[in-house]
Amino acid sequence: MTLKELEDTLPNGFHDAQIGSIAVDFLTSSATLRLKILTSLPDTEEETGVLYREIAIQLEGLRGIHLTSFGSMKNYPNLNCWMKVQGFKPTEDSLSVPNMRGLDSDTFYGFFVHDWNDSIYLSAETATLIESWLLRM
Repeated sequence: MTLKELEDTLPNGFHDAQIGSIAVDFLTSSATLRLKILTSLPDTEEETGVLYREIAIQLEGLRGIHLTSFGSMKNYPNLNCWMKVQGFKPTEDSLSVPNMRGLDSDTFYGFFVHDWNDSIYLSAETATLIESWLLRM
């Protein structure tokens, strides 16, 4: 399954998600993403007690990763903060990263980082949910 296909299985996709880390293993061409995803709307938080839930996603067949900017780290209240992101499927026309243009467009995925006003681009063959409350249901 691709990141886009995985997004489609989540309650609100990657809409208003928060990213905590990306760990890349160059030896195995893999990466692990730690995210908090929106699972309910703010007006239902009182009913469920939960607005966000943490998940981990394993990417295999990593073909490329591009962090366009870290922005200004001094704007973060502390170093232990999660960054608000919005997932999107880039098109060939909108993908401005030259070294990723030649890769299979089905493997592309992007996260717009609101605090940076810029994006993280990923290309991976498969994405698997490896840690989530969804797996325990």
